[in-house]
Amino acid sequence: MRTIDREDHEDELLAPAEEFNDDPAPDDVRPRYERWHVAPGIDKPSCYAFRRTIASNCCGWPAPPSPEELSEAIHAAGEPTIRERLLISMWWNEATDDDLLNAWAERAYTWRELVAAIHRVGGAHWYPERNKAVNGFRGKR
Repeated sequence: MRTIDREDHEDELLAPAEEFNDDPAPDDVRPRYERWHVAPGIDKPSCYAFRRTIASNCCGWPAPPSPEELSEAIHAAGEPTIRERLLISMWWNEATDDDLLNAWAERAYTWRELVAAIHRVGGAHWYPERNKAVNGFRGKR
């Protein structure tokens, strides 16, 4: 029987948040990645990617979250509440890779903020393929 060593799968783990850039998406990136261009004055928590993912994945929740609530959960410090844990887990589980990128382009979060939220809920090992893709954004602007 083969034992599984954590080091064998180190590249499948989500890198620590400190390895990611904490700058918002630059202005020249936004038009390339935003699914819908955000009108001036629209707050980042109302991003389209949040709205789309919530609408398609939370319709059966007794109290569906708002994009603003998801944003607050991602940006909260400390130990997440049960609701924050559910919201962050839903985003990491249900958002497409395009949604993750679009939300960053819409300045809903920085890569460091998203990765820190995933670590807060214990999701650093949940999706090796997604982790590998997101790890590709380490240190990038």
